Amino acid sequence: MRIFTFVLCLVLAGTMYNFWYGKNGWKDYKELQHRIAVLEAENHALLDRNNLITSEIRDLQEGYEGIEEIARSDFGYIRQNETFVRFIPRADSRKRKATNGN
Repeated sequence: MRIFTFVLCLVLAGTMYNFWYGKNGWKDYKELQHRIAVLEAENHALLDRNNLITSEIRDLQEGYEGIEEIARSDFGYIRQNETFVRFIPRADSRKRKATNGN
């Protein structure tokens, strides 16, 4: 009976070792879960970026407002008969603000 109990304990210990540390065991399972979570987060970020690009493409295909916005912001274009005004603060006013702490 003692030999049977001893053999049974060895079988149980071997099974538990394989469960925790063996190939496709608990440790591998947890590592794969973590890797899946990281990849799902990356996929979600890429999906958001793709949706943004898709909406931008749709805006560019449907009308000229998107093209005009890009031309104005990226290239500085202005329309005909339109006046471009740029305000540049004076250098002495910037120094005065810096010394006053404002």
